[in-house]
Amino acid sequence: MARSASTLVAGFLIVLALLTLDAAQGQQPFPPTDPSDADALHAVFRQWRLEGEAAAEDPCMKRVWSGSFEINASIDCNCPAISRCRITGLCVVFTLSPI
Repeated sequence: MARSASTLVAGFLIVLALLTLDAAQGQQPFPPTDPSDADALHAVFRQWRLEGEAAAEDPCMKRVWSGSFEINASIDCNCPAISRCRITGLCVVFTLSPI
């Protein structure tokens, strides 16, 4: 009885692993952000001293920047599977007085 239960569990784990592998192979890699959108966003963030080391990152992969308690920003992106991501929204929060 114990042997058949362990065989059943092993079979279940093998099927689960194969399904996970199949699903992972079907996923497309994340498309990069359009270069002109990324350049414009980085230029604005440099002006606000918000960018830091974010220039090396793809904006649509990062999505949220935290410069300090006083300023935070986030973006929205539209990323079609066969094209480049486009930045479609920018939300910036300025805190006027620190707590």
